[in-house]
Amino acid sequence: MTELAAYLNGINGQPYREDRHCLVLAAEIQERFFGRLLPLAALPKAPSARHALIHTNPVRASWRLVDEPRHGAVVLMSPRAVNRIDCHIGTCLLMPEPLIVHTDRPQGVCVDDLMVLGARGWHPTFWMPEQA
Repeated sequence: MTELAAYLNGINGQPYREDRHCLVLAAEIQERFFGRLLPLAALPKAPSARHALIHTNPVRASWRLVDEPRHGAVVLMSPRAVNRIDCHIGTCLLMPEPLIVHTDRPQGVCVDDLMVLGARGWHPTFWMPEQA
């Protein structure tokens, strides 16, 4: 089993924790497996404030939107497809199909394929950070 697969098996299903919200988990994965630093911040409770935090952080200037899931992409998620409010974040892993690793209050840590992610009500976009 690869280190990444072992890591996913170890975290999948862990309960949600305020000190390990979606941004903390995404930052952990980005640093550990891709050598990228995501800035950590307190995550506001209001979805619109989360959206503002995600989209105004200077690190976002180095991310580019990609049309399809890519290994290591940062996944911004909105509960709606139109007039998006990106209030949730995860990481895309191709194993070999796209899996989105994220954590939220109802489910805890999830490793979801795209169909399950959609069934949970999330509309993802995929962003590739510049390599460290």
